[in-house]
Amino acid sequence: MRKLINLVLIISSMLISVQLYTQNVGISDNVFTPDASAILEIQSTSAGLLIPRMTTAQRDAISSPAQSLMIYNLTTKCLEIFEDNTWQAIWCSCIGFSITASASSSSICNGASSTLTAGGASTYTWSHSLGSGASKTVTPTSTTTYSVTGTNNYGCTGSTTVTVTVNPLPTITATASPSAICNGETSVLTASGASTYSWSGGLGTGASKTVTPSATTTYTITGTSTAGCTGTATVTVTVNPLPTVTASASPSAICNGETSVLTASGADTYSWSHGLGSGSSKTVTPSTTTTYTVTGTVGGNTDTATVTVTVNPLPTVTASASPTAICNGATSTLTAGGASTYTWSHSLGSGASKTVTPTSTTTYSVTGTNNYGCTGGNTVSVTVLPPINYGSVASGNETICYSGDPANITMSVSPSGSGSFTYQ
Repeated sequence: MRKLINLVLIISSMLISVQLYTQNVGISDNVFTPDASAILEIQSTSAGLLIPRMTTAQRDAISSPAQSLMIYNLTTKCLEIFEDNTWQAIWCSCIGFSITASASSSSICNGASSTLTAGGASTYTWSHSLGSGASKTVTPTSTTTYSVTGTNNYGCTGSTTVTVTVNPLPTITATASPSAICNGETSVLTASGASTYSWSGGLGTGASKTVTPSATTTYTITGTSTAGCTGTATVTVTVNPLPTVTASASPSAICNGETSVLTASGADTYSWSHGLGSGSSKTVTPSTTTTYTVTGTVGGNTDTATVTVTVNPLPTVTASASPTAICNGATSTLTAGGASTYTWSHSLGSGASKTVTPTSTTTYSVTGTNNYGCTGGNTVSVTVLPPINYGSVASGNETICYSGDPANITMSVSPSGSGSFTYQ
């Protein structure tokens, strides 16, 4: 009400100064009686009231504006009044009022954020439950259009939209061929799913890289799409160490005809020479000193080792008796040869020579051992001759023994006849 009164007073001050001494004044195209409650009433059906129009700069150039001074501001399109030492808008036109909205990043990658900013009003309300405020940070998962409604201080409202485009992240794949190598070998790394690629480990850029790692290594690849979005993947190249294969023989030296067990270690699988086949352990019976080769494999890596089995010859043992035939109670000397040490049967013990007095024909066994520990054997018999048979001597040769000394031998032939006899 106060502003309307001021308006009337200002309008009246803008009229041509006319001194009237009536209670009410009326201005109109036609004669009329002003309302009794108004000091001034203006009526027209063909024209309006035009007050001073100026820009904000011109308004501010007014020197010492009077209280309740009124103008129309061409800059703000507002009807303004000077009150309380400041220009205040009492009415504004909403024609031409608009607000702006922008996104700090109008195109983002999935998972990234963009800041929405509105301008041109005093207060703002956003769609998508973002609430109020001039600025909002959003992280849409798909391309989204946001609406914002702005209101200025004079109640004018306007709306606009801003779109944030969400670009998908690239799905990066990485492979190694081969994925497992031996130390010193190479593998080719290949990436796909993006436009450009950057590798870890100082490998640089490119879709394919050849590597020769000395130990098992995991490589990271970052791929970038045409929209600038990135994705990562990893690929591992397993480096299998070269095996250290060892081989042993137990025993490493054998006698001809004996066996030795070959054992390999240091790998996963083994293959032997001399047609022995596969396996970590093999039993062999070589007839001569032999060197065996074993190849061990771990993850495609191989190493070899050799082991020798020495075959020592068996001794050729000889055995003799002197004499080989004795009379009961006599002795014979047994002698062995061809070895280093000897062991006799019949509890004769050891030694190269033994004296025996068998009571009956006896066969003795001797086992000889050479310097390699190999053994051989032989036998020798001592014949014990029977005593003299006091009776007829059969025709032919007959050997008889008599232990007495001297010996008296009487012979007769029956039936009588001729013949010859010998004795020793």
